[in-house]
Amino acid sequence: MVTMILVEDESFERRALIEHIDWNLIGVEVIGEAINGEQGLSLVMERHPDIVLSDVSMPAMNGIEMARKIRAIAPETRILFLSAYDDFDYAKQAIDLNVQAYVMKPVNESELLRESGDTVNDIAASCGFGSITYFHTCFKKRYGITPVEYRLNQTGAPQ
Repeated sequence: MVTMILVEDESFERRALIEHIDWNLIGVEVIGEAINGEQGLSLVMERHPDIVLSDVSMPAMNGIEMARKIRAIAPETRILFLSAYDDFDYAKQAIDLNVQAYVMKPVNESELLRESGDTVNDIAASCGFGSITYFHTCFKKRYGITPVEYRLNQTGAPQ
């Protein structure tokens, strides 16, 4: 599965995104959550997710600043923003940071799954596979473990 961390300062929204969206439908496993950009950046360095789904406006470090730092240390990480602000400046900065999607709150589940699914398919295509399911099938057949298990073994992350 493709891995994702969720960075959202509002605990109710963070819980809803984790517990009420069926990420398995698009082949995504949520491997961590953070309440601000500082914690999110630490999780990126620790867990090496494929995707970061983040609020834009947060205390301590906002999503834009976190994305800048992620681009410097892990440029292959895909970033999707959530925002309650229909602010052109945020959107322009997101474009400049090559963010994959900018989804407005309140979040529409089907829109979020569509945008996230497009990102998952981009990841599979960048590896030379037509779909993430085919990639996982080939990987497990060849190596006997899933890509997530492989990544955890390579990074020494706890299983």
